[in-house]
Amino acid sequence: MILVMAGTSDARELAVRMAGAGHKLIASVVTDSAARSIEEAGLPVRVGRLNADGLYEWLGQQSIRAVVDASHPFAEEASRNAMAAARRAGIPYIRYERESGEYEPHGLLLYAEDYAQAAELAAAKGGVVMLTTGSKTLQIFTERLLSLPGLTLIARMLPRKDNMEKCEQLGLEQRNIVAMQGPFSKELNAALYRHYGVTLMITKESGKEGSVDEKLEAALEAGIETIVIGRPKLEYDKVVTDFEAVLAELAAMNTEVCGMDFRTEFVPVTVQPQEIEEESFRIITEEFGPHDFSEEQYKVVQRVIHASADFELGRSLRFNKDAVTAGIAAIRAGRPVIADVQMVQSGISKPRLAKFGSDVSVYISDPDVMEEAKRLNTTRAIISMRKAAKLHDGAIYVIGNAPTALLELIRLVKVGEARPGLIIGVPVGFVSAAESKEELLKVDIPFITNIGRKGGSPVAVAALNALSLLAERQG
Repeated sequence: MILVMAGTSDARELAVRMAGAGHKLIASVVTDSAARSIEEAGLPVRVGRLNADGLYEWLGQQSIRAVVDASHPFAEEASRNAMAAARRAGIPYIRYERESGEYEPHGLLLYAEDYAQAAELAAAKGGVVMLTTGSKTLQIFTERLLSLPGLTLIARMLPRKDNMEKCEQLGLEQRNIVAMQGPFSKELNAALYRHYGVTLMITKESGKEGSVDEKLEAALEAGIETIVIGRPKLEYDKVVTDFEAVLAELAAMNTEVCGMDFRTEFVPVTVQPQEIEEESFRIITEEFGPHDFSEEQYKVVQRVIHASADFELGRSLRFNKDAVTAGIAAIRAGRPVIADVQMVQSGISKPRLAKFGSDVSVYISDPDVMEEAKRLNTTRAIISMRKAAKLHDGAIYVIGNAPTALLELIRLVKVGEARPGLIIGVPVGFVSAAESKEELLKVDIPFITNIGRKGGSPVAVAALNALSLLAERQG
């Protein structure tokens, strides 16, 4: 098990990539909203902060064998705790660090080494100061700036109850609080600057993924001075700046572990992946026993059991009579594949699909989907299906995580707004998962599903990959 310290959008994507590469992991986040985002990707998550001692104990309890620290560039304390706990536990620590932004010299651009220096620079400037550095260090700025004549402090932060309570305690008036969840576009930043009459903006150098560019461009184009706070200067045990480097480090660790036979005195052994797969399928065939699936349906069942090690789940699979034929035809015709979450997208064999001109899309994290879901007070999974239905005709839908996505897709089919070539609908969970699959059984279109609560992204991926293998072998 690998611990991924997440919470940012790129950290979430890294976790999805790691899971897609076959790494068993658990993500650690601080807020409930970040946890929901991780859960929507079908990944396990823990919520809450731990100090170095607490983290060390937890690493042992969970049998964690490596820590991937993908926390925010300014989460200095979290990184220090992670390094200390990993060293004490004797396990590898890998720091994924967003690349720093490179900004052209500009007369309106100022740099500060830390929050205190930024507060001093703002005090000297006066005017209307918009703070976009979050709530954690808010006290540094309120203590220095709130009492100054001729200076108004506007603070932008997440719309959380504890943040609002903190603002009240520090004396920040409600009218000067912008409580919003990002991401913020350049246009939205510009609108906020105009609304409050901002003359100075303060931000952190969080990198491109932190939406710094959008804040800076909007401010500089409006002639607003900007203070950029530099990143904390930490000496990490091991630091990389891209996903591939993280995966390479983990692959090297796996090679070291998997290349040893622990039943003996650490004698190196050589087992080829193909041999492992062949033996796995032999065991599956032997233990599964007699069945009523067709030959091609059973190929899908085998892959699902191989991915889940769950014979009961395999036996619960249900196929529309045309499902396998329709799925293979859709793949060979280059129909697009729509995934409900990124973990499904990451696990699908895209090179095999690419041979037929097909690719995989997922819309759940698109800005327009998030905005519309918020406006309608509904789930992003529902809105992502509506977007996909408008963009694609005859697509293959692969749903492994979100029952609401499957229910919405079924509704769209019934009203004639969606025409899938195939639906693989196997969401997992206790709320609406079984019910959504029961509804799919009633629809007269090609589908693959299963009975009950079990399922999940790996199951959905296995079913689609089985079909793409069949499509490839027909060629």
